[in-house]
Amino acid sequence: MTIYVSIFFLIIFSFLFIRTKASPEAKLLAYGLVFILFTLFIGLRYRVGGDWISYLRHFDKLPLYNNFFEGLLSWDPGYVLLEYISLYLGWGIYGVNILCAIIFLLSFFYFINV
Repeated sequence: MTIYVSIFFLIIFSFLFIRTKASPEAKLLAYGLVFILFTLFIGLRYRVGGDWISYLRHFDKLPLYNNFFEGLLSWDPGYVLLEYISLYLGWGIYGVNILCAIIFLLSFFYFINV
């Protein structure tokens, strides 16, 4: 639980720092650090959620499909594309999580007008 509280306070202080009259370079650095921290925090989770096993099983079955398109149509195509990228790069299921985290966080930071 300590890690969650520490991250919470780090994020709060980072955004308070960003809202002050800090230089644009310092603000960019703060946003970048929060982005990297969130990406790692989201992407490197292990056995979190009730559906972890189903996602892991699907990733493990990916090489068993006859071709790329059969695998792509086996589940959500966008997610399966991320799985193929992670499989090709040798990143495993954590690569899929990190790629999903990056897409989510880029959208989130765009939404909050960073």
